[in-house]
Amino acid sequence: MSTITADINPHVAPWKAAFEAFHSDLENDFPEGFRKDAFAAFEKAGFPSTKNEEWKYSSVLPLLKMQIPAALVRTIPTIKPRDLESFRMANLEANLLVFVNGFFAPTLSEIKEKEAGIFAGSLAVATKTHPDIAKKIAAASAQNKDSFSALNAAFFQDGACIVVPENKHLKFPVKVLFLHDTLGGNLSWNVRNFYSIGKNASASIIHVNGFLGSGNGLGNICTDGELGENASAQFIQYQVCKSPGWLIEQTNWRQARDSRLNAFTLSGGMDFIRNNLHITLEGQNAHAELHGVFTGTAKNHVDNHTLVDHAVPNCTSNELYIGVMNGNSTGVFNGKIMVRKDAQKTAAFQSNKNLILSPGASINTKPQLEIFADDVKCSHGATLGRLNEEALFYLRARGIGEAEARNLLTSAFTSEVISQIPFPTLAEAASKALSSFIE
Repeated sequence: MSTITADINPHVAPWKAAFEAFHSDLENDFPEGFRKDAFAAFEKAGFPSTKNEEWKYSSVLPLLKMQIPAALVRTIPTIKPRDLESFRMANLEANLLVFVNGFFAPTLSEIKEKEAGIFAGSLAVATKTHPDIAKKIAAASAQNKDSFSALNAAFFQDGACIVVPENKHLKFPVKVLFLHDTLGGNLSWNVRNFYSIGKNASASIIHVNGFLGSGNGLGNICTDGELGENASAQFIQYQVCKSPGWLIEQTNWRQARDSRLNAFTLSGGMDFIRNNLHITLEGQNAHAELHGVFTGTAKNHVDNHTLVDHAVPNCTSNELYIGVMNGNSTGVFNGKIMVRKDAQKTAAFQSNKNLILSPGASINTKPQLEIFADDVKCSHGATLGRLNEEALFYLRARGIGEAEARNLLTSAFTSEVISQIPFPTLAEAASKALSSFIE
């Protein structure tokens, strides 16, 4: 953790004042001391500076200078169903959970599957009907005390909760729409999600972030997920929205024996995006797939940090992230594979491929392996380049304009990930939207 430097420290004070004003009302929903401990961890760490190795290429000073207030009071959403149209993906049949500035909006949500035992709705409600969920979130928070996660634990009031019991299967994906309404001015919101997919169960979960208004907004989202034995999940983060907003997502998945996780992270269009995706393989024969596409234009900044922790033997993981940066945008990929001492027979592979489309764009990439076992198959690598001039000339010679030719080549580059998205409607929407940000 970083120390609070002179230029960061003043920005902690408003959050301390807000916490002191509201924490007594928030404390009742979780084990005693949970929020106080979380804020103490945040206060000790402060906001991260670029002296922190994990934030070396991602300065949060521009955010702090905006003086974004904490959004702590539940307000009646002014959002109407028509405001959701641009985020619906009309041909994607799904259950829908809508959160406006961090609070569940039941009138905008629609649950198609209401089978006994399956819960999909508000975390604030779930912690009252499933007391063990609060304990699990508190335990996860105690292990993860980086600045923004600790801030989230101190302030969140609601979020999405999905519980699929043993041997149950969701037919349709659950689309969780986090709608950030800055029409009234600058706002911040802290959202906490909890997903539990039981033994032999399966589910697909799609996070969609959308911004309304031109105000500055900070979305701070933390997600804790668990997969039981032989469970499977598709988890997609769709962070594709043109906005001056800032988005920070911390996601932790724990996998039991024989479980399968297929994770996608699609990012582009916002001023600042930071993703921390941590996956822990806790049971033998567990497998994780991580796929990502991140794009940037103008002065966008996109930072992906991943950690795949092989804690036990005989587990496998495969990771591919693709970055395409244009304009004066900056991208970061920092991926780590950890193989613990007793995690023999591990097979883990990681690749990061990057494309630079303009002289002002840049990408910092840092693939890492930390291996403490001796009977493993592991590899990692990164590439960085520009569009193939011969391929570009080939297309131009056949009457295709330069802009369209560049777009075709870029789409082909990202298709290695996009083509694997399990929902064609979502894949098509992602391809079009991501391409529009780098034209």
